Amino acid sequence: MPAHNRLLPLLISATFMMESLDSTMISTPLPMIARDLGVDPVQAKAALTSYFLATAALIPLSNWLSDRFGPRRIFTAAIAVFTLGSLLCAIAPTLGVLVAARLLQGVGAAMMFPIGRMILLRSVSKKDLVRTLSLVSILPALALVVGPLLAGYVATFADWRLLFLINGPIGVAGIVLALFLVPRISETPKTPFDGVGFMLSSVGLVALGCGLGTMGGPTISLGIGIGLSVLGALFVLLYVKHARQTASAILDLSLLRYRTFRIAVSSSFVVRAAVVGALPFLLPMMLQVGFGLTAFESGSITFIGAVATLMTRFLISPMLRLLGFRSFLAGTALFGVLSMLFLAFVTETTPHVTIMAIIFLGTLFRVLQILGLESVIFAEVRPSEMGQASCLLSVVKQLAASAGVAYAALVLQGAELFKGGPMAGGDIRTAIVFVAVPLVLTVIMSFRLSSEDGAEIAGRAAASTKS
Repeated sequence: MPAHNRLLPLLISATFMMESLDSTMISTPLPMIARDLGVDPVQAKAALTSYFLATAALIPLSNWLSDRFGPRRIFTAAIAVFTLGSLLCAIAPTLGVLVAARLLQGVGAAMMFPIGRMILLRSVSKKDLVRTLSLVSILPALALVVGPLLAGYVATFADWRLLFLINGPIGVAGIVLALFLVPRISETPKTPFDGVGFMLSSVGLVALGCGLGTMGGPTISLGIGIGLSVLGALFVLLYVKHARQTASAILDLSLLRYRTFRIAVSSSFVVRAAVVGALPFLLPMMLQVGFGLTAFESGSITFIGAVATLMTRFLISPMLRLLGFRSFLAGTALFGVLSMLFLAFVTETTPHVTIMAIIFLGTLFRVLQILGLESVIFAEVRPSEMGQASCLLSVVKQLAASAGVAYAALVLQGAELFKGGPMAGGDIRTAIVFVAVPLVLTVIMSFRLSSEDGAEIAGRAAASTKS
């Protein structure tokens, strides 16, 4: 393989790692950041929400910008903007400056992820797709393992500002490599800017994401959360109507005509809502509120999930070659559901090593399922449509996490209203069951795939030909 083809996945992996590090590290020292800036910890959460707002609003624009100005120019600019935002976070004297810097980071991330994935998809053949995507995801997975530990250590024994400076040398190196490695011109023709579609999709995604993310939270009423969600859903529906009547819609919903794309995107939304949204919200609550463990004890147990996430990157390619997508996705979905249901039977007397084993196996199966779904998504997509497919996948990821948190929070609120008392450990275990139930749908949807779907991506095309 030419050096260019080897370095390009490394570049994209490093940029994804920057974003993953930032996401995992800022939550841990947030109380210290609030104290240092002289604000309430609840106010400091604006540093998290501002990032989401910028990302959700601008993701639909990423593919059009790449086609219009070229992937090299936009991807390089995205790294530069994200790095500049990181450096401004490190020197922020007030919460307002920190929020503005986080907005700048969100602008960069909105371009880095979908365009980076698109560049990668267009640079490798479908038979090498799973292996390449697995390699690219190793550094971000390492960031998930190292990030919280590094953040806790640096914030406790040094200065939280140093955490943002980590992105400086990575970003500079990424800019230099991008100027040489990323294609200068897009392979797809330039299209007119869909201004109406951009306005409808951005307002819809921001309102829907904010509404779902705040629903059931302690600082914003349920009514406001529902109102924002309804407003967002209305704008999304208006966009769907607009896209059907527009030849160059900013988000190409016609990709849903592909059966594998349709099945994989819908399944990915359900799994991500549970794995990225609901479970990280419920599990620490069960351990700390329900079982009375400290935050450190809880983190020492849930940390094993990050280790499982890292291991999946080395397992998925051989498993797909052995099983094919239909059997692989059905099996990981089934065992993912069962392992989540096992969590609902855990009590404060359950040995910690048993809880860790359940978390490890459950995370392993569910993350393998996500990786498989996000590979088969591109089975039928043409090379010229990779950018739009990557953009739609990023939108799904944004909404799924917020929807998962909202669903779990509403179940907990419903349990409190039903019994007329404060939340207890049993309510959290009930919520985990409610989160596991929709995952059964992904088992059923997996069997809608044929045994030949994604054979080239899974590395089974050659075997099928020989037989």
